[in-house]
Amino acid sequence: MFALANIFMRKTDLNFIAKIMDAFTRITIGVCEGQRYDLDFETQRNVTIAEYLEMIRLKKAILLGGALEIGGIIGDASEQDLQHLRTFGENIGIAFQLQDDWLDMYGDTEKLGKIRGGDIAANKKTFLYLKALELASEEQAIRLRHYISPINFDPIVKFNAVSAVYNELNVGELTKAEMQKYQALAMDAWAKISVSEQAKQPLKEHAETLLKRHLS
Repeated sequence: MFALANIFMRKTDLNFIAKIMDAFTRITIGVCEGQRYDLDFETQRNVTIAEYLEMIRLKKAILLGGALEIGGIIGDASEQDLQHLRTFGENIGIAFQLQDDWLDMYGDTEKLGKIRGGDIAANKKTFLYLKALELASEEQAIRLRHYISPINFDPIVKFNAVSAVYNELNVGELTKAEMQKYQALAMDAWAKISVSEQAKQPLKEHAETLLKRHLS
């Protein structure tokens, strides 16, 4: 995929090649850093919400922001508009991952086409888990850490135990609120892009499609 991206980039106007390659290299480095953080989090006991959000920004969200930025470069956008495109894409990307965390826990299995609780089974430190730890009493934190661990639990018992703590702390609603915060930041950047409403409407529609995956 990396090689194919280079082939396609070299087909663009020569006037834009250097700027595109600079953006692509920065994005690639960011994705690698994000993947490193994600791997580190598997064994790191204390992960903050800020660290998690930065990890998903680097690992996933900058891909969307970078794609929009490169499109803007090819369209000869101003530096200010390139920044707005990056900001729009990155915030939509963060909101999308937060939605993914929520769906893994609360989504409709039939609509999603996959079983809920995959993140819990894999001991993933998602936004829900980190938010729950932030709000948990000592007893709730002990329960969470007991089940989100390498111990071999029955999957149903594990899911029910962790979801019970999540529900006690209302982290499902708090996760949706966080997602909506990043969606609002994205739309604020979208509004500042200095082209007509009609020209940038497809961006808004695509973002709305991404963030309406059976979220109820």
